[in-house]
Amino acid sequence: MTSSAAPVSSRVVMVGGLVWLAGALAVGATGAFAAMPFPVPQIIVFVLTVMAITVSVSVAGVRVWVDSISMSRLVGIHAVRFIGAVFLVLAARGALSPVFAARAGWGDIIAAAGAVVLALSGPPRTSAHWWTYIAWNTFGVLDLVVAVGTATIVVFRGDVPGMDPITRLPLVLVPTLFVPLLFAAHVAIYRRLMRSRGAR
Repeated sequence: MTSSAAPVSSRVVMVGGLVWLAGALAVGATGAFAAMPFPVPQIIVFVLTVMAITVSVSVAGVRVWVDSISMSRLVGIHAVRFIGAVFLVLAARGALSPVFAARAGWGDIIAAAGAVVLALSGPPRTSAHWWTYIAWNTFGVLDLVVAVGTATIVVFRGDVPGMDPITRLPLVLVPTLFVPLLFAAHVAIYRRLMRSRGAR
């Protein structure tokens, strides 16, 4: 079923994105995010993720705009997850939880590498290609869940080193901006894949 709603303009999306980015930068620059007691930061990340997914799926104009993005671009944005290499470097320096870095770092690197390969391969054309997309997308979702879950456990246990670099600039953008948007992108990719499967 195709929506008859008109897509929101790219300008509206850009303004909304800039406002969100400004808020994320503000809580990082002021140290407000780092100063929040457990589990407030985790709740904020959860709420932002739910909002990002809900808006991208339930607001007709936004949904149509998201659906207008090519599959290659929708997948390709996950290349940002090469940030996982930074987690590994920080852990090696003793500045970040090694448990978090091992799980989230390598998981993100694998997800990013897979995103690049799939983006270059184009939209799914065969059944095997389609299932490869499904497998990568599912891995990407699980990687985010493991990363967020591990970070929560590390903070709850009071591990040292902990998650401090992730609560300050520039890495504070990971939980407050990238994680919600990447979750929403995964949902959009699932929707696109299910629609293409049904059209065959």
